[in-house]
Amino acid sequence: MLQVVNLSFQYKIDKALDRVNLVVHDGDFLLLTGANGSGKTTLLKILAGLLPVQSGEILFDGKVLSQNDLRMLCGYVFHNPVNQIIGSTLEEDVAFGLENMGVPRSKMHEQVTEILEIFQLSQLKNEDPMSLSAGQAQKLAIASVAVLKPKYLLLDEPTSMLDDLGCHQVNQVLKALNQMGMSIVISTHEIYQFTDLARRVIHLCRGTVDFDGSIDEFISSPIDDVEK
Repeated sequence: MLQVVNLSFQYKIDKALDRVNLVVHDGDFLLLTGANGSGKTTLLKILAGLLPVQSGEILFDGKVLSQNDLRMLCGYVFHNPVNQIIGSTLEEDVAFGLENMGVPRSKMHEQVTEILEIFQLSQLKNEDPMSLSAGQAQKLAIASVAVLKPKYLLLDEPTSMLDDLGCHQVNQVLKALNQMGMSIVISTHEIYQFTDLARRVIHLCRGTVDFDGSIDEFISSPIDDVEK
């Protein structure tokens, strides 16, 4: 269980988060939503260890986590998948993180092959990532993080630039990863894209949590700053 306790964060002038408290349970499929500027991306980046904890604590099974602990526990997928592409082929791109971790080459090949099959990208493994459709590029970005087997997968607006086919492709791989035991946290304005997958919704307003409940309860709520 990942627990956020009284988390606050401030940029030079603006306070992005103000005493946020929430829990991500093992196996959760959680949507983090709210209007632009509500603190969604800041929260995800802190959980992923990309920004420091300024005030408050983040715990895993009762243990306070350092920024480096969070980087090992959580994987982060950026809003624009192109920002994550590093390799000259899909296979190289997915292998990059494993190489940095010092995974033996034989084991690396096995893990890359497995994740490309799960994401239905095997037939494209030798292709240039820049030749992919938007949906395929997003799948590659997720695969390059998922291959590292983080306990929590954090995604920032993963469907905002995709057509219906791309959204379907992404949802299928997220469903598969969640069924394999990976906890999923998605920052999104597009609640309707995930109604068949998400179990919970957390809504942020000006850096604080003002809703935490089931997706059905959220859809029935009067909150109207996102697309239900």
